[in-house]
Amino acid sequence: ATRFKSESWKLWENFMNTAIDVNEFSKAMHAMERIVELKPKDKIDSEAFRIFGVVLETEVKRTPKTFLLSRYENMLTHCRQFVSSHPALWAAYAVMYRALGDKNQVVTYREKQFSALQESKWLENEKDMDFLLKGADDLVGAILDVPTSSNLYSGRTFLDGCLEKLKTAGSSSSFLKDASPKLQQLQEKLKQASTPSVPAAAPATSVASELSDYMSM
Repeated sequence: ATRFKSESWKLWENFMNTAIDVNEFSKAMHAMERIVELKPKDKIDSEAFRIFGVVLETEVKRTPKTFLLSRYENMLTHCRQFVSSHPALWAAYAVMYRALGDKNQVVTYREKQFSALQESKWLENEKDMDFLLKGADDLVGAILDVPTSSNLYSGRTFLDGCLEKLKTAGSSSSFLKDASPKLQQLQEKLKQASTPSVPAAAPATSVASELSDYMSM
C-alpha cells in the first residue's frame, strides 16, 4: 500500500510497526526515514527510536560489525536533515555511541538531548517533565562514566539551571514539587564524584610492636 500512498506518514507508521513486529528492522528504519520526512516534528515517534536503539545494542554485542550499525547511522543522518534538534534523535545518537563504546561521544549527545528537552514545556506538562527527568538521569549516568572535571561541571550547570527554573515556577503542581528532590539527588551524585577521595591511613604500628618484630628476626 505504501507504493500507492507514499505521502501518508500514517501508512508508513503502520508499515514500520509491522516491520518491527516481524524483526525486519532495516525495512522499519526505511519507514522511519519516510515518517520523519512527512510527519510534523512535534509528533516524532520517540518510542520507535528507543526500540531501534535496544535492537542495535543487542546486535552489536553479538556481531560488532553488524550491517544494522551502518543502517542505523544512515537512518539518523537522514532524519537529521528534517529534524535538526529533537531529544529522541540525540538520544538515538547517544545509544549508537554507547554501543560502539565511545563514552565521550555519549556524553556529548546526552548533553544535546538534555538541551533539547529543556526547550519543551516541562514546567507545564507532566509528560514532558518525565522526559526531562529521564534525560537528566541519562546525562548524569553518561558523565559518571567519564567523570572529567569539565563533564562534571557541565552536568552541574545543566541541573542548576533546571533547579533555578523550578524554584522560580514554584510548586503549584505536584509533579513540579516532586521534580526538585529528584534533580537534587542527581546533583549530589555529581558533587560526590567531584570530591577527591582521601586515601585511607595506614594502620598505626607501635614502637614496641616494631621492636618485637625486629628482635624475632
